[in-house]
Amino acid sequence: MGIHTVPLAQALQEQGRRLVAFEPQPVIFQQLCANLALNGLMNVTAWPFACVPRRAMHLSLRAGRANKRAGKPLQRNCREVW
Repeated sequence: MGIHTVPLAQALQEQGRRLVAFEPQPVIFQQLCANLALNGLMNVTAWPFACVPRRAMHLSLRAGRANKRAGKPLQRNCREVW
């Protein structure tokens, strides 16, 4: 949705800086991207992943339950994004 991301991105945009946002829940990720577009915030890179300190198994969040998808690791961890 962007409750923290939008105001922070607005403040950083005034300074000419960028922001990286992570949101693993698909519906909320879509809402976040829509809010970024509606607010004209082009200084944000949004990723549909959880940010974890190490490689972890991908968790699919559906109907409030976490379901492991065996053998499918996250594509990136935080350090790889930077």
